[in-house]
Amino acid sequence: MPNSQSLHHFLQNAIWDSKALTATRLNFIHDLIGEQEMILCIDETGDVKKSKATDYLSKQYIGNLGKTARGLVSVNAYAVVGGITYPLLFKIFKPRGCLLPGDTYKTQPQLALEILQ
Repeated sequence: MPNSQSLHHFLQNAIWDSKALTATRLNFIHDLIGEQEMILCIDETGDVKKSKATDYLSKQYIGNLGKTARGLVSVNAYAVVGGITYPLLFKIFKPRGCLLPGDTYKTQPQLALEILQ
C-alpha cells in the first residue's frame, strides 16, 4: 500500500489535463443524471487559508463563515437531482489586490454568469 508521501508525489508530479478531467467528470455526471429534472444551484464558498504560497488569498468576506477572514473564495455550480448534489463547475474569485499578470478582475456575479454561459 502506497504511503502518503508517494501519493503526494503522484498528485504533484502527474501530468494533469484539467479540461479533459472536467469533461470526463461532466460526462460521467450526465450519464448518471440522464434526462432527469435537476435544480441548478450557484453558490459562493470560501475557505480560510493561512498559507502564503496560494494565489488569490485575501482578507475578504467568507459567506459560509459569515465574517471577514483571510481566505480563498470560489463561485460554484451544482446540480441537485433526487436529493444528490453533483459538482459541475467552479471559478476562483480573484480580489483586485491579488491579480496576477494577465488576470482580469471579475465580480462574483460575473463569474456566475460565465459558468451559466
